Amino acid sequence: MVTELSRDFENADIRSFVNEATDDMRFFSLNGKYLNKEQTYQFLQPMFDKWQNRHLSVDSLEIFVDRRIAWARYKSVFSFVSRFGATDMKNLNTVIFRKNSRGEWKLHHFHMSSE
Repeated sequence: MVTELSRDFENADIRSFVNEATDDMRFFSLNGKYLNKEQTYQFLQPMFDKWQNRHLSVDSLEIFVDRRIAWARYKSVFSFVSRFGATDMKNLNTVIFRKNSRGEWKLHHFHMSSE
């Protein structure tokens, strides 16, 4: 799932990112916003549309899996080019997944903090 989320970010496919989430998913942004599923799409998509040459690298991945809950904690560097030039956004991420009744893992919580 972390790989799929990374691919969605690199491809600016924020709709897929939120579609892989539970209906009660929560996203905590770098600027302190606390967003539901649709608000996450509305917040992220306009930014991603403006950024070019996106690349996300993941490091120091830790994963814990229980029967219905899993979490991942990792460092990421999201590189992109905007009208302000090239940027490397370094983050610490905590992601919680929940298994639904069909046995599919869905994103439930995403928290990003600046490193």
